[in-house]
Amino acid sequence: MQGYSLNGYINAILRRSDKTLLLEGMSDRTLLNRLRLERPPTPAVKGQLDCVQIISDRALTGLGNKARIFAIRDAITSKSSPLREELEAKFGTLVDREWEGLDLAFGFPVAWNPPIQANGSFSTLGHSIENYFFCSTGATAYLRQSHPNEVSYEFLQSIGERFHQIVALAAAYSRQLKNNNGLNRAEGAVTHKLIAWKNDRYLFEKGLGQR
Repeated sequence: MQGYSLNGYINAILRRSDKTLLLEGMSDRTLLNRLRLERPPTPAVKGQLDCVQIISDRALTGLGNKARIFAIRDAITSKSSPLREELEAKFGTLVDREWEGLDLAFGFPVAWNPPIQANGSFSTLGHSIENYFFCSTGATAYLRQSHPNEVSYEFLQSIGERFHQIVALAAAYSRQLKNNNGLNRAEGAVTHKLIAWKNDRYLFEKGLGQR
């Protein structure tokens, strides 16, 4: 993957005939490319999809991917006219919303409001780009493709029937991890042996608290 300095990247945007959309990572790029394959190749779905990792500059040192995108956008908006307008017409960004605009101090918000989308500066409607895979058909298609020897027809059917309960359990677990500052230490903590289906909902077994 080609590397750019900040100014080098801005020059690359100007040289391109198509528009550029800057993303946080490869999962964002993979999903958008998948969506583009579902549509005819019209000008509306053409353009260059870049991951922010291709830009390496001292001004971006120590910043996370989302903050790096904001810093690059700030560098573009700080340009004087007419260069700024030319860049803004050819450049856009997409970042994860995460928890922005949601007050979680007292639990999940009662009302959900979509994020404000600025011109050329977009954020996901849900927490992150991975939310767009939150459908039973996507989950079962992945399992059929990647784990055909480990799953059964009955298992795949149960995913479709219980998908809302699966997502509810994942949301509750993630929320508690966030409260305990444990999101970065939770990889591999949950296995199917620690989850039970009882009374029309999924419950964690007591062993989870010991991990």
